Amino acid sequence: MNDFRLEIGHFPHCLLEVASGKKGRLDDQTDCWRMILQASCLARLGNRLRRNAENPVVIVAIYIDFELQAHMFLMYQPDVSNMKVRTRTVLFIKMMT
Repeated sequence: MNDFRLEIGHFPHCLLEVASGKKGRLDDQTDCWRMILQASCLARLGNRLRRNAENPVVIVAIYIDFELQAHMFLMYQPDVSNMKVRTRTVLFIKMMT
């Protein structure tokens, strides 16, 4: 389960995960990869449930690491007839110095 999600029409469109646990453990990257996997599954599911395939679902996933750096990813299917989901890293912000 993610730390935060934003739903539009009872469907998640934005996921947020904050690094938890002890710094330097393997779990910090595991949380990020789990969130990306969930977002890609949501992109596929959202496109499958839509009646209008012309405007595919885009899922935003944001991960905040131990150094308070925010990493934002977009998950989308350019071709909804194909199961491949593309991931774009669109933002990297250092939140505090």
